[in-house]
Amino acid sequence: LEAIRKALAETRANMGMGGWKDGKGECMTFNHRTQPVARESSDLSFTDVSSQPSLIIGNEVMYLPADSDYVVFKPLRRGRLNVGAGQSRASVLGQLEDLWSRAMEEYLEIPRRDFKFYRVILLVSDIVDRPLIKEFVNILLLRMEFAAAFVHQESVCATYCAGLSSACVVNVGDESTHVCCVEDGMSNPNTRVALNYGGSDI
Repeated sequence: LEAIRKALAETRANMGMGGWKDGKGECMTFNHRTQPVARESSDLSFTDVSSQPSLIIGNEVMYLPADSDYVVFKPLRRGRLNVGAGQSRASVLGQLEDLWSRAMEEYLEIPRRDFKFYRVILLVSDIVDRPLIKEFVNILLLRMEFAAAFVHQESVCATYCAGLSSACVVNVGDESTHVCCVEDGMSNPNTRVALNYGGSDI
């Protein structure tokens, strides 16, 4: 990061834009001067688990009551299968299938029996194991029975969505950050960087 910071500072100086301010120092000064504000009331409501659903997904997981008997599990961790702590690869892939199926049914209102009439696009990270992509496609085509699946890199799709053919894409996720440069619609493998920290680490 220090090399990137130095290169950016030199570029700004060469363009006559002046040097960088001390962002870290300004942030620390602001945090020391700022007083916390207490809220009198909260609109927070916990997830209703009285019907004891077998699976809870999405934002409802964040609001589970502390005394509930549910175990919160993330099938993917830092961009990889969350294997370990008593979880096998097969069980994690099964949980991922359950998660995708429930999301399709709850958020897109597509019943599982109708999956065969739909085609899906699977966006994958530029830095991902090829055997893992094969497992994902097997879930979509063989177990969930979609009519077809199209696999594409997220950086290339991001540039197309922005109407660009070339760009440097920085994907800051919850647990990992990926950087990749795209030129003329092609992801450059020499520019791919994966960092094992993201928004939840800040």
